[in-house]
Amino acid sequence: FFLKIRLDQIFKEYAEVLFHSIPKNRLTHNKVLMGRIQSKKKFISCYGKYMSLVGIAGQSTFLFQIAKILETHSARDVSFTGVLVAFLSMLSWAFYGYLNEDKVLIWVNILGVTLSGICLVVILLH
Repeated sequence: FFLKIRLDQIFKEYAEVLFHSIPKNRLTHNKVLMGRIQSKKKFISCYGKYMSLVGIAGQSTFLFQIAKILETHSARDVSFTGVLVAFLSMLSWAFYGYLNEDKVLIWVNILGVTLSGICLVVILLH
């Protein structure tokens, strides 16, 4: 709830700064430009935190698969190929995040690689 209110406020501030016309006075223009840059950095920072939560929630789906396999002692309903493709995809995204020094991409996808790797092992064992 707090995150939603805060994001709404940031979106509103960002839109106000972004869509205001740039004044003709150079000093005022520089202030507006700096305000836009500050606002964009703030928006990206908050959105990065939000995406971390979304990424972690998305990667948790492997926990459900692992739990189901262990509970039923069968991996018949789980696609090995699908999990393998997800594993390779997340490994690629983690490497891309490393190349771009993007901590959100790195950590979320390392979590996904770990969980999908565990899922692959559990599938092979059952």
